[in-house]
Amino acid sequence: MRLLLLQGIILVSSQEIKKNVVGFGDSTTIQCPTKKPELNPTLTVWFTNDVTKISQKILIATLGFEGGNTKVTTHYRVDEERLETDGSSVTISNVGLDDEGTYKCILDFKTDPSINEEFTTVVVRIKPEVNEIEDLTLGRPLVDYVSAGSEPKLTDVAKCTVTRAKPKADISWIYDSPNLQPEDVKTFDKPDANNKVVQTTSILQLIPEKKYNGQVVKCQVNHPELGKAIVKEHKLNVQYKPPHPNFPHNIFLHSTFQKYFKIDQKYCLHTTNRSLHFKWLSVQCNMKTYMNSKFQMLRKYSEYSKACIF
Repeated sequence: MRLLLLQGIILVSSQEIKKNVVGFGDSTTIQCPTKKPELNPTLTVWFTNDVTKISQKILIATLGFEGGNTKVTTHYRVDEERLETDGSSVTISNVGLDDEGTYKCILDFKTDPSINEEFTTVVVRIKPEVNEIEDLTLGRPLVDYVSAGSEPKLTDVAKCTVTRAKPKADISWIYDSPNLQPEDVKTFDKPDANNKVVQTTSILQLIPEKKYNGQVVKCQVNHPELGKAIVKEHKLNVQYKPPHPNFPHNIFLHSTFQKYFKIDQKYCLHTTNRSLHFKWLSVQCNMKTYMNSKFQMLRKYSEYSKACIF
């Protein structure tokens, strides 16, 4: 194994490099060579930052052999609180993104020309932080396209955001009903300045139809740092036209009403999770004063009197 130094940067020739994957804030242990402590070798640990590529010496210690055990005398530690060594390894506690990179342990013998080296790459993972699902239909009711008399068109309905994760989180949408499948999804990734920590946003789209009303949709987030997926739920609200109510036929056939009223049986849109409301969209009357009194009669005879708005 050959080690090349170029402007303070460590370049490692071909040799097996161990890989430690550690969660943000956890501890990781880097293995070092362990040979002939009785020869009092010097243990030196170098660290090359993954982002800056700058190398620095983070630990120097002398190993000895006393009472059948390895004795470690530490001469230098760049971080007294987080770096510990027992001579055969170095443990870093409360690992952060700045600790991500390549570690090189060197065991140098003063009385022996041999040098032993071990390389370890540390990779830090960050658990996803997931927001609650954002309803994108607030202030813009989601209306069944058939009831609205419009063309079917994909509409943004809900947004699921992972504000922070490393590596990026995987977001998927599922419905409680096995008969429904997401029609389309838009996903956006926003990495940080170092291209490590990623914010991921996923937007659920669907063509507004009556079948979606009251359906529960779930945003499911998967990540290597999670024991199980994070799931957020959202209930869809789709407005649609109700079936025609069954008014007594004699109300519409009564000659008095036929004389003064022309009723177009079209109805307003209806949301099932609210009170039932019907509204005539077109009512024409020849006598305004007579219309007012006859409306009271119409309400009286209608089985939907309290739900109808005239």
